[in-house]
Amino acid sequence: MSAALVFWLIAALIVLVTVGVLLRALLARRADAAAPGPDRASIAIFRDERRELDDDLAAGAIDASTHARLVDELAGRLGREVAATPGDAATAPGPPARRVRLVTAIVLAVLVPVAIAVTYLAIGRPQSVVSLPAPGERPTSEAEVVALIDSLAKRMRADPADPRGWALLGRSYAALGRYEDSARAFAQAAARAPGDATILADYADTIAMAQGTLQGKAGELIAQALAIDPHNRKALALAATAATERRDFDVALMHWRALAAVMPPNSDSAREVAQAIADVERERDAARTASATAAPGGAASGAAASPAAAPGGAQRGVASAAAGRAVSGEVSLAPELAARASPGDTVFIFARAVAGPRMPLAVMRTTVSALPKAFTLDDSMAMASGVTISSASKLVIEARVSKHGSADPASGDLVGKSPPVTPGSANIHVRIDAVNP
Repeated sequence: MSAALVFWLIAALIVLVTVGVLLRALLARRADAAAPGPDRASIAIFRDERRELDDDLAAGAIDASTHARLVDELAGRLGREVAATPGDAATAPGPPARRVRLVTAIVLAVLVPVAIAVTYLAIGRPQSVVSLPAPGERPTSEAEVVALIDSLAKRMRADPADPRGWALLGRSYAALGRYEDSARAFAQAAARAPGDATILADYADTIAMAQGTLQGKAGELIAQALAIDPHNRKALALAATAATERRDFDVALMHWRALAAVMPPNSDSAREVAQAIADVERERDAARTASATAAPGGAASGAAASPAAAPGGAQRGVASAAAGRAVSGEVSLAPELAARASPGDTVFIFARAVAGPRMPLAVMRTTVSALPKAFTLDDSMAMASGVTISSASKLVIEARVSKHGSADPASGDLVGKSPPVTPGSANIHVRIDAVNP
């Protein structure tokens, strides 16, 4: 049964019950008031028969108009019986009163449903009833998703005044990995809602994804968002990450602690932020120790003779440290699942700690057409400051094929996972050979 048919059946039932209650109240009250005291037997019979009619109406055996007609006939018969016996003439209803009741009942039976229908069609949204997708219905290919997003883009160009529409378009482009298009959409949204901190934070995030850094324009937008709403969670997280990127650990900790203060206590998010704070504190302390050790008179006063202190040595030292924090290998797709993936489907490759928060430690993105794909994941690809590959003692490398390009797991995604490895491991092979239930 379609959603539209169910809606109209429920609406008709509600209207029928409403009209029935109104008619029952009208006719019952008038009949009781009009009955003369001495005719209790006739009144009792009238009540029993009317109750049967009410039960038939409630059960759906008769409709409201039939119910009203039969009740009126009952009332007429009762009136004739009362007129045939002595009674209080002043209380006996005459033909005009019966006609008034009949007309009122007819008007209610007809006018109420018509008025409700006309009002709904005038100010409601009947088209939404038939446009709702069936449960589980969703675009079945990336091409359909792209078509929907392109349709939204055309609507926004035709009617560009709504910042929420531009923001939705920006998030849709970001889900497809089209970060430059996403940034342009968020620019339109920010221009129309300059006081919306969430839009500015999303804009900054998209620019960072497109440019690979939270500095520059992205940093300016983050500062604007925090000036508008100092407690905006995404803006605080981005500000902390940007500060860590600049190696400004004290500022990073200030933002992480401000974020921790607005997190729900004992939530997963609060625990992840606490872990980020601990990691940044560890990085800060390590940097201070290294700086003190390298100072004149320190334990490394002879460092000038070391390769790292020679021209080009610092760069080689950084590269060596980065290599120690990286993991590398190859991701492939099992042949038996090849038919379930399209060349343009998005593939996420990410590292996750075996123990601790489920937040990925590093992420890269590619497509099915690029498989088998060689990968290298390192601390520079972390999603949050301090939550890095080097912070984990053991980690797994996972790969997931997403039909819709979403970073969130979904039923039907194709997945694969490595055994536990340590930071610095190479030649890791991840085979995508399972399907998310």
